[in-house]
Amino acid sequence: MAEAKTKKELIVQVWRSLKKETVGAKELKVIEIALRERFGDGAVEMPMKIARVLADAGAKLKYPEIMDLDFRRRSQSLQELIFSAIRAFDSIEDAITSIKNLENLRKEFIREKNKKGLNLLTQIIAQTRQRILFDLKEKRSIVGKFEEKHEIAEWLRIYLESPDLFEKWIELRFLSDEFREKFLK
Repeated sequence: MAEAKTKKELIVQVWRSLKKETVGAKELKVIEIALRERFGDGAVEMPMKIARVLADAGAKLKYPEIMDLDFRRRSQSLQELIFSAIRAFDSIEDAITSIKNLENLRKEFIREKNKKGLNLLTQIIAQTRQRILFDLKEKRSIVGKFEEKHEIAEWLRIYLESPDLFEKWIELRFLSDEFREKFLK
């Protein structure tokens, strides 16, 4: 058997080597492993895209299994994307970086009309804020960080309520005497 030069060729080649007329989640996982081994992590396509290649090659698809696997992968990928954008909220500097990253993601989700992504992003930001507030309540914050953590929790509240206005608000906040006295000593 000749070595596959493209992802499409490899997908079809692996399917044929499995000697299965129908393709479901199990077969797709085997194909994903082969794609990863041959072309690297970035080469692994979403299950529905692999299924399309296989359907074009004559495979009969187990749609419910494939759709379920595709849904799980997309959800997992979305969460990984959001969590990778959140550096940390341990300091003002970290919070600024994380919020900028989250805002870029939010704008991307809006452009793509990705409601699921927007909802998940909002949930994760709300959970992050709740975790900070819980730590403050339980006095789990590092000594000397109470004011900073409280400030960050307030930023997240405002961001959740009015993400479109947040950028202007934070600029004004940085210029305020109160902020300068507390954090720019």
